[in-house]
Amino acid sequence: MSVAYLVIYEGNPEDPDAFLDYYINHHLPIIWTWPQIRSVEVDLSTTGGDALANPSDLFMIARFIFDTIDDLQVALASPERILAREDSHNFPPFQGKMCHQAVRIIDVPNNK
Repeated sequence: MSVAYLVIYEGNPEDPDAFLDYYINHHLPIIWTWPQIRSVEVDLSTTGGDALANPSDLFMIARFIFDTIDDLQVALASPERILAREDSHNFPPFQGKMCHQAVRIIDVPNNK
């Protein structure tokens, strides 16, 4: 059973295009240096929420996939993760909050 480390971005960046450009082109290459990481996914909200009207709107979820919980723990204790955390201070302005959550992934087959 694989695991994922989720980073949930609630709210909105002041400039969504600039934020996403920085995230994909600068931050994710740092994430890819984490030991044992298998895949990276970015889920963008399709609602186009307005952070001023509703600061809890979901902007995106970044999903970092690992084969095992041990692999995730190695990555979270790595110097490469420290670099990623330091880089998060360079993100373009974001109004809202970021939450981090480790989850087990349960693959559910189609039994039809």
